[in-house]
Amino acid sequence: MAEGISARRTQNCCRAFSKVNSRMEKNLRRNLEMKGDLLLIIDMQNVYAKGGAWECMDAVAAAENIRRIVESGTVDSAIITKFIASENPHGVWKDYNLQYKAINEDLHANELLPQIAAFADRFPVYSKSEYSSLCVPQVREAAQAGWSPSSWHR
Repeated sequence: MAEGISARRTQNCCRAFSKVNSRMEKNLRRNLEMKGDLLLIIDMQNVYAKGGAWECMDAVAAAENIRRIVESGTVDSAIITKFIASENPHGVWKDYNLQYKAINEDLHANELLPQIAAFADRFPVYSKSEYSSLCVPQVREAAQAGWSPSSWHR
């Protein structure tokens, strides 16, 4: 059962990366102006890279596209999130963290992909222990109120 859940998760993740990567490529080709918008970079971690426990075929390509967009100068602001398992999980996260304990304890797997980590000194990075990035108060505030660099709280 656990292998089936993990396989479905990986397949869903790979489909999501492929869709995001395709959209990002189109937007990049159109030279999309993102001035004033917030780029939310969610959980772009080594666990999804080639050879990672939850390898997704387009994770690195998606990270490269994010890097190109940021370096193009069209992005004023971004927030980066990464999933880090809670030391005191509640509800379904207890079983999840137990099932994926080895991955959760793998420091390399939990680090940001290098293409994204390169921006950690430029944009805030928030760790989260739930699925949604909106569980991070600063992300939620930015999404609800509009984004401005003065709202950064590291």
